[in-house]
Amino acid sequence: MTETKHEFQAEVAKLLHIVAHSLYSEKEIFLRELVSNASDACDRLRYAALTEPSLTEGDSDFDVRLSVDKEAKTLTIADNGIGMSKQEMVENLGTIARSGTSNFVEQLSEDDNKAVSVIGQFGVGFYSSFMVAHKVEVVSRKAGESEAHKWTSDGAGSYTISEASREGRGTTITLHLKEDASEYLEAHRIRSVIRTYADHIALPVILSSTEDGAEDETLNTASALWTRPKSEITDEQYIEFYHHVGQAYDEPWSIIHSKVEGVLEYSMLLFLPSQQPFDLFNPDRKSSLKLYVKRVFITDDCEELVPAYLRFVKGIVDSEDLPLNVSREMLQNNPVLRKIRSGLVKKVISEIEKKAKDDAEAFHIFWDNFGAVLKEGIYEDMEYGERLLKLAVFKTTNSESYSSLADYLAECLKIKSTFIILQVTVRKPFAKARNLRVSKRRELRFCC
Repeated sequence: MTETKHEFQAEVAKLLHIVAHSLYSEKEIFLRELVSNASDACDRLRYAALTEPSLTEGDSDFDVRLSVDKEAKTLTIADNGIGMSKQEMVENLGTIARSGTSNFVEQLSEDDNKAVSVIGQFGVGFYSSFMVAHKVEVVSRKAGESEAHKWTSDGAGSYTISEASREGRGTTITLHLKEDASEYLEAHRIRSVIRTYADHIALPVILSSTEDGAEDETLNTASALWTRPKSEITDEQYIEFYHHVGQAYDEPWSIIHSKVEGVLEYSMLLFLPSQQPFDLFNPDRKSSLKLYVKRVFITDDCEELVPAYLRFVKGIVDSEDLPLNVSREMLQNNPVLRKIRSGLVKKVISEIEKKAKDDAEAFHIFWDNFGAVLKEGIYEDMEYGERLLKLAVFKTTNSESYSSLADYLAECLKIKSTFIILQVTVRKPFAKARNLRVSKRRELRFCC
């Protein structure tokens, strides 16, 4: 068996230390992240199988399986998703937050406690494993391939990749738990975490039984959250779904859950963040929306779904009218997608207008984070530019608080009118003293 050793990037090793030592109050999040990643791997394979059915031949039912070994003190998370090749292991597990890692580490180094609120913005969910594990092993076999490989690391500064064996496609992650993380060997603790953080996952999350003769237990409802009536969804479930789909740790500023029926039928579950993502102004940044067709994941890279000035919007759109085998080229010129985009933009702008009217102070905080991006739409979007202009607020030389353009103009006219009236008030007595005639019409003209 050949084994190769790789060194993490210098800043990656430092980041791993920060992750492992700055999220103690949120340790249970590691399980949410690993289950979420496993679900995404299954979604990607389901989509790939639309054009290559042989990838799922003999195993078309997707699930995530958890198992514990109390004697070995290990917790295992396994999926039958798309899996990884050796090169993908290097790219996905050996590199963290490829764009901006150094800057991220520099910011966190000043105060490691910042990690709690921003760690999720950098796609480092897998590395939260090292909060509870002193060693992590990943065995993966890519769908359609016969070879499997094993990635091993203690999170200190290096990792190894070696040949391995795995029955069937997918990925198995084994956590060798630290002494203070033994609670995650208990079924009741695992059950609680999954039901809290991953109940919305749209495939079964199964806990394998450790007792002879006992049945395995499905821990979640395995129902896509956006398909449920709003009355059946709690605020906590919405927030956890936002954390899952948006890979974020803040709470959403606003939630838009809507189902459109008629000529077109589609559902949308959208979130407007309360915190600005680190790469908001990165020219390579893409939309954070995921496109589903009939609850089958299609892509999370659909620029046609949302304009660039709304690139901060997170969530999902699920269409009943697009074909399941929709291609990238079809998405670029699809009339159904254009109509969905129009409805989505209208819904988001209407929600922002409503929030701005109901709570101006909260809207001003939102504008601090995303106003610069929304202003791009004023000159880019011919249809909604006027509405965006009315939403725009500015700070003036007269006040540190925000004012809309309409409020600013009204204030200017008020000041101007006062000034002119004063001029007339002063000049009228002066005119009488000089025996000059000032007509009423002239006074009114000045006042206007």
